[in-house]
Order: sequence, then structure tokens, then C-alpha cells
Amino acid sequence: YGMWQSSMHRWSSLNNQFYRRTVEHMQEITGTQSSKWCAGCHDHVLLFSGKWEQPVREQLDTPEAHAGLGCVSCHSIVHVAGSLGNGGFTLEYPRLHEIAASRNPYIRALGRLLTHLDPEPHRRTYMKRFMREDAAEFCSACHKVHFDQPVNHYRWLRGFNDYDNWQASGVSGQGARSFYYPEKPQTCADCHM
Repeated sequence: YGMWQSSMHRWSSLNNQFYRRTVEHMQEITGTQSSKWCAGCHDHVLLFSGKWEQPVREQLDTPEAHAGLGCVSCHSIVHVAGSLGNGGFTLEYPRLHEIAASRNPYIRALGRLLTHLDPEPHRRTYMKRFMREDAAEFCSACHKVHFDQPVNHYRWLRGFNDYDNWQASGVSGQGARSFYYPEKPQTCADCHM
């Protein structure tokens, strides 16, 4: 929790003034539908609760608007569709999350105790093999972005692309033109998580 609290994932939602203003502007021009594309990576709480149907200006003071991307946002991903980005992932509600999110404090306490006594079920639920073995591709689901015509009503435009930059660098162990090669290749999570 402490790592997340100081991470940029914590500030991915409407608590980020630059992102918030971009979404407000987009919704003023096109309505809420095309801005759902942004929420797919930035605002899981608002999007999956159905609150994204309302303009974000009407919800700026709600806790959901300031939730950021919690741990479960990424750790409930069960599949990433390659390294093309643009939110190309599939989520499933984690089975153990029902215990952690229970309204009953005794159930939550029991869940914490069981996790402390035997953390393996928690690890298997939230840290899937592909998250370790294909960590950079996993991150590329949201950290490689392009804007298509349905979103910007113009044409294909590159947003940003952390994945290809990483892959072309010596840090990945795959970059042929790099001037720096660490002793061991690294993924995004090695430095950023």
C-alpha cells in the first residue's frame, strides 16, 4: 500500500489536474462516450461502477473520482492482448477480493489473518505468471497509446509509447543500437514498481 500511495498510479484519475482537464474538454466536445476510452486505463472505479455515464465535472468531489488505479486494477487483469496497448486487457473480479472488500469487519480480519498464515492463495490470485514473465508486455496494455478516429474524430495519432522505447533500449536486452547494457535485462516493474 505504501508503494502505491506514492506512485503515479495513485494519481491516474481525476485527482490529476492535467488528465482531469483533458477529459473535461473532451466531454465538452464529444460527450462521455469517447472519453470512456481514456477511463479504460485511468479510471476503473468510475468506469466499472457506471458513473462515467455522467460528465466528470459533476463528480469531482466524490471519492471515486480520486481513487486512482488501486492494486486490484492491474492485479485483476487475466489476459493482455499482445503489446499493441490501448487498454488491450481482460479483467476478472478476483475471487479473494470479496473477502477483502466485505462490509463485515470480522470477514475482512479473517481474510487478513488467513493471508498472513498462508500467503500463497493471495499470491496466486493477484500475481499471475504472465505478470512476471511478460511484465513489459503487461504494462504495455496501458503504457502504449494511440488515438484512433472514433476517439479524436480526425485520424490515427500516436499518444505515447513507453513500451517500444523500453524494447529498443539496452535495458530490455533487445535493443541493438543502445550505448548502455545492464548486466541483466530489466522490465518496467524492475525500476518502476
